Amino acid sequence: MKDASVDEILEAVRATSSRRIEVDPAAIQAVLLPGDARPAGLTELTQRELEVLAGLGEGRPPKQIARHLGITLPTCRGHIKSLFQKLGAHTGLEAVVVAHRYGILQLPDDERRPAPDEVV
Repeated sequence: MKDASVDEILEAVRATSSRRIEVDPAAIQAVLLPGDARPAGLTELTQRELEVLAGLGEGRPPKQIARHLGITLPTCRGHIKSLFQKLGAHTGLEAVVVAHRYGILQLPDDERRPAPDEVV
């Protein structure tokens, strides 16, 4: 976040370099507002948009997503712009969180995390 301390910023940079994803709780709170209505465009996502969204969910930058999918960077950015519009998002993180909230995107940690009613 913009008001993060130097220590928090340095820790985020270290986390990124070790391939961990760190998210400020304030950023999550800004996205996860209780009572949000399901975005209308959620059901209109194309297969390619879902593939781009999966790349965003893996923390890949647009250039890497484009290369992985065999599309041009401008085409990838067009898909991202479309995703933002359909999901009512303004950032890649927000798009991933919205898609995850509505079961459109499963994140890698979801596979390892037991269900709430599952006995461990």
